[in-house]
Amino acid sequence: MINLYSVSNDLITRLRQNSYFEDTVLCCSFPKTVKPTLLSHPAIAVSVCSVNFDEASLGDNVMAGTVSVSADVFIPALLRNQISLDEFVSQICKSAAGMRIVSISCEKPQSNKYAECIEQKIIITFNDEICFEEQ
Repeated sequence: MINLYSVSNDLITRLRQNSYFEDTVLCCSFPKTVKPTLLSHPAIAVSVCSVNFDEASLGDNVMAGTVSVSADVFIPALLRNQISLDEFVSQICKSAAGMRIVSISCEKPQSNKYAECIEQKIIITFNDEICFEEQ
C-alpha cells in the first residue's frame, strides 16, 4: 500500500539504509530558493510529483493507482570528478527496490551555475493500493 502522507519519507528512509548515501544530505523537497551557502555534500530532495488512481473495488472504497515521486539529485561541482552520477542513479534505484516500482525515468543532467552543482531529476513511479489517511 502507498501512503501519500509518508511515501517521500519512506523513500528517504530506504536511501538512508544504503551505506552509499552516508555522506549525502537527504530531505523532503522545499521550494527552490537561493541557498546562502554552496553545497559541500551531494543532496537528494524528494517529493510527490503526481498521483493517479481509480476505485479498485466495488462498494469497498478501495483506491489503487500510481504515485510518482521526484528525487532531485544535486552534486557539488567540486565533487563531479569524484562522484559518478550514473552510480548515484543506480543506487537510488537499488534503494527503492521492493516499493512496487513500475517505472523510473531520468531527465538530462544540467549544470546550475548559481548553485555550482550538477542537477538531475529522477522520477520513480509506484503502483499499488493508495492510502489517503495519515497513519
